Amino acid sequence: MQAEFDADKCLQRLAATIDPEKPTLFSLSGYEGSKPVIGWIDGYQFYLHKQRYWFNSFAPLFYGNFLPAERGIVIEGYFDTPRWTKWFLRLWLAAGILLGGPFLIGSILDLVERRATSGGDVLIGFLVPPCFILFGFLIPKIGLWLGIGEESFILEYLQRTFLARSISDGDRN
Repeated sequence: MQAEFDADKCLQRLAATIDPEKPTLFSLSGYEGSKPVIGWIDGYQFYLHKQRYWFNSFAPLFYGNFLPAERGIVIEGYFDTPRWTKWFLRLWLAAGILLGGPFLIGSILDLVERRATSGGDVLIGFLVPPCFILFGFLIPKIGLWLGIGEESFILEYLQRTFLARSISDGDRN
């Protein structure tokens, strides 16, 4: 997107129209403030997300920055999930594979050798590890589905706030 304002004016407009990301226990959204957009600003870099009244760590965040252009600025950015969410998901899947794998293999061996040395139900060993891993793949999809429309909301917010227009990669002058 391109805006006719300079970067400092854009930073002022952005700071005036978002609530800073300050977690609190005493709010339905989990954050202080009542503005529809929550964000963080550091120099000319920022990220934004929609204020929602349920917890969704997999909803998209807009990571952006202001770049100087011939006339005004270019707002460059992308949507992604928070970094800590990605790390948690990697840890979840690693635990599912490293801890659940031996249980699954043990259950298969118990079934093949027709013995029950583990003292538990073989069916648990077949269901729990694969479901644990499957949940690790499905929960981000469910989170994105619950956050449907948030990307377009943020893009419309940026266009409204900065009176910006969309540009293609070739029109960045």
